[in-house]
Amino acid sequence: MRSVDKFKYVVRLIYSIKSLEVTLNKIIEGEEKEVFYDSKSNTDRLHYMKFSHDTLLEYGLKLIQSYPILCRMIIDQYPYFFVDEYQDTHQNVVLFLQSIHKYSIQMNRNWLIGYFGDTAQNIYDDGVGRKIVDLHPGLKTVDKVFNRRSHKQIIDVCNKIRADNIQQQPIFDSRKFGSVQFFTSVSECKVSAATQFLDEYYRDIVCDNRESDILDTQKSKINCLVLTNKLMASLTGFGDVYGVFSNSNIYFENLNTQVLSLEHKKLHPSVLSIYRFIKLYQDLNADNVTYFDIFGSSIKGSSFHVASSLIKKLKSFYGENFGDWVNHIASIFDDNNLKEQLCKVLHNRIDLQFREVESSDVFNNKVFSDLDFLMSDDFEQESSETSKRDSVLKLPLRSLFKWADFISGIESDQVSYHTYHGTKGEEYENVAIILEHSFGKNRNKFKNYFEVLQSFGREGNHSFSDVKAETIHLNTQNLLYVACSRAIKNLRILYLDDVSTIEDGITSIFGECKQWQIQSV
Repeated sequence: MRSVDKFKYVVRLIYSIKSLEVTLNKIIEGEEKEVFYDSKSNTDRLHYMKFSHDTLLEYGLKLIQSYPILCRMIIDQYPYFFVDEYQDTHQNVVLFLQSIHKYSIQMNRNWLIGYFGDTAQNIYDDGVGRKIVDLHPGLKTVDKVFNRRSHKQIIDVCNKIRADNIQQQPIFDSRKFGSVQFFTSVSECKVSAATQFLDEYYRDIVCDNRESDILDTQKSKINCLVLTNKLMASLTGFGDVYGVFSNSNIYFENLNTQVLSLEHKKLHPSVLSIYRFIKLYQDLNADNVTYFDIFGSSIKGSSFHVASSLIKKLKSFYGENFGDWVNHIASIFDDNNLKEQLCKVLHNRIDLQFREVESSDVFNNKVFSDLDFLMSDDFEQESSETSKRDSVLKLPLRSLFKWADFISGIESDQVSYHTYHGTKGEEYENVAIILEHSFGKNRNKFKNYFEVLQSFGREGNHSFSDVKAETIHLNTQNLLYVACSRAIKNLRILYLDDVSTIEDGITSIFGECKQWQIQSV
């Protein structure tokens, strides 16, 4: 083969096939008798007899449908089940519970299932959403009309967005002093426009708090919801990290989940590995981290002298990028006194198997294989694969730290940035939303949404001629609803595109649409 990378890919396949064959033979010969659920991984590793979360749901459904006695055992031990945020629950979970419910009716057993959520907040593609009534028929609907979170001004806007039979109202009479303002600004530099807008918003909030003698930091803090991942990453300070990952083999529509999710099980396996390497570095240099945090249970019976020597060696790193950090770790394998403890750390913190870290060469091969898996999708293309891997290795640690802090939920005191997926169930005193016409590859997603409102009114979803167009419209409506409903008191929206052709649609929801001018520096 002319391509080294293609050769490596074929070799990895051969090793993978061999590992599976070895495991299969062990099963046939009775050496392997159990399969385990691995909560640390989001992909199956069957050669280790381990499966991941999605497969757990699939296995569970098959078991419950194949062996009805399991339904009886569950009913007897758990007389009621509650499912939170049901609209984004995987359909296998609903079918699992529906099977138990059906059995309870057939066997005249008392059993209760309660789904709590809101179809207007269905934003995940694999969530059941409105299909709940088809997947689990016979449910009794209980509508909740009282809103415990927001002031009336916020709730009124949210009611207009959801456009259904549920019209909420504040549960507290005192929640009537909120503010909603919509601004539009067309600028060549959207990052600068958004930054200045947020600075001005923050000054206004601080000024209001001073006038009311309230100097609460959380009351002045702004939580900014950016529905474009690229812009959010730039505002947060890890635009280069997002740029590299967006050039990987992760499908564009999965970038939000597999690169930016606060639910780490949903991250791409190689992205999760990079995150763990960065968190190891951060924890090693933190003030409140224990030896147990670094070594795990393997610290028991270990020599404190060797453990502390390894920590000191790891902390002696002075590189600037991810590749430097990987190389520094690999270099420690040359010290036979520290090698065993290093393997334990990598097993505990990076979830690497011991045979994957038995030497510096094996360790480097594992890391590079993960990066090739992430960055090289088409192995017929030979020219760019090495440079793609290098683009990850050359990522500055300062940017990776900001990315890691973001998906760890570590926030700043003045402005914190979120994607819409990361705010489910959250609530913030002051919310800013940065909108644009398009959302990722969904060209003119929000522009089309407001055009429908402008043409047909807020209940315009009945006018769609095909299911796909209606689904897109409802998804956009749900995104906007989730974003706006996070606000407790103050909500400001900045639309970074020309809205002259959709202004009537915007005003039907938000009222006056004001112009906001970026200040020249």
